[in-house]
This record gives sequence, structure tokens and C-alpha cells, in this order.
Amino acid sequence: MKIVGVGAAPNLLTQEAIKTIGNAKKIYGSKRALELVSEFIPPDCNCKEIKDYRKLDEIPEGAVVLSTGDPMLSGLGFLKGEVIPGISSLQLASAKLKIDLCNIITITAHGRNIKEARERILEAVKGDRVLFILPDPKNFSVYEICDLVNKNLKKELEVAVCENLGYPNERIVIGTTSNPPICKSKLYCILIGHNLRKYEEKNVNNPK
Repeated sequence: MKIVGVGAAPNLLTQEAIKTIGNAKKIYGSKRALELVSEFIPPDCNCKEIKDYRKLDEIPEGAVVLSTGDPMLSGLGFLKGEVIPGISSLQLASAKLKIDLCNIITITAHGRNIKEARERILEAVKGDRVLFILPDPKNFSVYEICDLVNKNLKKELEVAVCENLGYPNERIVIGTTSNPPICKSKLYCILIGHNLRKYEEKNVNNPK
């Protein structure tokens, strides 16, 4: 089995990923992942949409499994098989805001234990590094995250909401933990830290 990162948006496939998909006989992936690679899927390939992630163990050994973004960032990299990396939302956000990846702490709350995510967030924001969060829009939104930080820290931090990164409707808005940006999409990530606004004027499209 090969687990292929298809990137967080269109046109972010690596050459290795394109080659692997082009040689595949069986491909499994979410609807979005399949759409991102559709032009590279061979006509004789058997494609199946993953609808129940509790049945991943039923995927045959020789299949190619698509993972949006990078498989090792809250993706399907835990499956047994070779992992082929992809360009993640973390990399895109870092590039857009020009933040060194070495200065970022990454936390995912998407589909995970929310209590554990809360504890990790509070521990991370105590320092001076930037916190990157993959949220769970249904159970742990940007407003809940900012409210959590405000209630437990005496200092206000800046918040960047990055929506639809890599897509034509990409949107990055910067606010604060006491006045967080309005989130308009279900496909987004959050960065929390100091001095995020220094990137705003030159590097961020920030519509009102």
C-alpha cells in the first residue's frame, strides 16, 4: 500500500505523487482528494471513495490511498505502507505569513480528543512560538479556541484565520484572541502568536 499526500489544494502534487497515481490500479480517497488528482488517474484504474473511515482496514494491500495535505499532518500516514509526502496547509500558512516552520508548534483538534487539545493549546501559548491549529469546526471552533486562551492567559495574542489556502477564494484575516476574525469557510486553519500583523500589509489579502 502507498499513502499519497495530494496537497492541501490544486496544483500541489509532487512528481513522485503524480507518478504513483499514474501507475495505480486501485485508488481510495475522499471525494475532495479524488477531485484533486483526477487528471492524473489512469482510465483503467478502479477508484473508490472512502465514506467510512472505520473500515480503512478493508483497503487491499496493493492500493494507493490518497490523503489530503500531507499524510503525516492529521492524515492517513498511520496506515501500513509507504508514505509519499504532500504539501500541507501548515506549509502553505507558513509561506503566506512568512513564519519559519521551526518557530511553529502544531496541534490538531480535528476529530481528536478535545480535552487533550485544550490542554495542549494552553501549554503551547505560554511560550513565544506561533501555534498552528487544525480545528474541528463542529466541536471546537475559532471562537471557542480564542475564548479558551483569553480565559487562561493574561496577555492578548494575535490570531490569523487562513481559509481555503491554495484555492482561488483563499482568504487570510488577522485579529486577536479577544476579537477573533470571522470564519466564513469550513476549510481553514488557525495561527495564534505574537506579531502576526507584521506580515499583514505586504503578504496578506485581508478583505473586510
